[in-house]
Amino acid sequence: MPVRLEQFSDEHSASVIELVQGILRNEFGFSGASADQPDLLDIPQHYGAQDSNFWIALDGPALIGTTGFVDLGSKQGLLRKMFVRSDYRGTGVALLLLDNALTWARDRGFSEMYLGTSSKFHAAQRFYAKHGFTPLSPESLPASVPRLNLRDRFYFRAL
Repeated sequence: MPVRLEQFSDEHSASVIELVQGILRNEFGFSGASADQPDLLDIPQHYGAQDSNFWIALDGPALIGTTGFVDLGSKQGLLRKMFVRSDYRGTGVALLLLDNALTWARDRGFSEMYLGTSSKFHAAQRFYAKHGFTPLSPESLPASVPRLNLRDRFYFRAL
């Protein structure tokens, strides 16, 4: 069965939390605590605004990836929660999720996309650079980009 993308629905809440927290905890040594990821506890609240969204990648019934997009205002957006299950990395799932978010943002007239990641996520940093994102200093970020404790590398891409 081919991988498919869907908009988030509440039936996937537990699977999204399990995927993201599992990757953070088991692969990168972060606590994975819900307190560190408050947006996961209420995805519709954090990603439900008109020009924000959250998608999941599924292989059959199995959740294999996530990504979100948050409207920062001024036609600027923030890519969030880009996670792919380890056994699906390198298969095109991450690019499918990224391309979906980029197309969605462009179709709504966004002109800039930002993202933050951890210095521990070496493969993610290479992925973003390969797909047109430029490193950015924290001081250069728009004030509307939330400063979260897990993110210490930031990127920008014009749309």
